Amino acid sequence: MLSRRSLLGIAAAVSASSCYGNFSLTRKLYTWNGSFGSKFVSTLLMWVLMIVPVYAIAGFVDLFIFN
Repeated sequence: MLSRRSLLGIAAAVSASSCYGNFSLTRKLYTWNGSFGSKFVSTLLMWVLMIVPVYAIAGFVDLFIFN
């Protein structure tokens, strides 16, 4: 089993790799949210997607899986 120091080293190496992706999943989510036409509906949906952490999950998936 990996020690705590090894896990921290791996995490530092992954986070410091400076690989910057295009975050396509997050961009698609933003585009979908803006496609409703009504500014009120888009704002309300944005708040719902922030409370239910859809934006956070999409960002996490883009950063750590699709990047």
